[in-house]
Amino acid sequence: MKSLTSLFLTTFLLFTCSHSFAASINERQAKQEERIAEGIISGELNRRETTNLVLQQRDIARKEERFRSDGTLTRRERANLHYSLNKSSNHIYNKKHNNRGRH
Repeated sequence: MKSLTSLFLTTFLLFTCSHSFAASINERQAKQEERIAEGIISGELNRRETTNLVLQQRDIARKEERFRSDGTLTRRERANLHYSLNKSSNHIYNKKHNNRGRH
């Protein structure tokens, strides 16, 4: 009985953890898209910067789709996505704070 309870608990925790990791990636993508939109509205991003950032977000989304195509997201794939999201986040910050307005 103890082993059955342990198995159920372990399975439940694995499911909820994998779901939360997926949610965190999707939440980060949504937040970054929101930051880009705010930069457009405020004039902190010009057309070229916006295009580059949007293409970068699209590439990350495609990478995520490719990683998830086999039905699972490995630890290495998740780390790769987080690395790409961190890099993209830095690009968004730098582009929004480079004191160039719309041209």
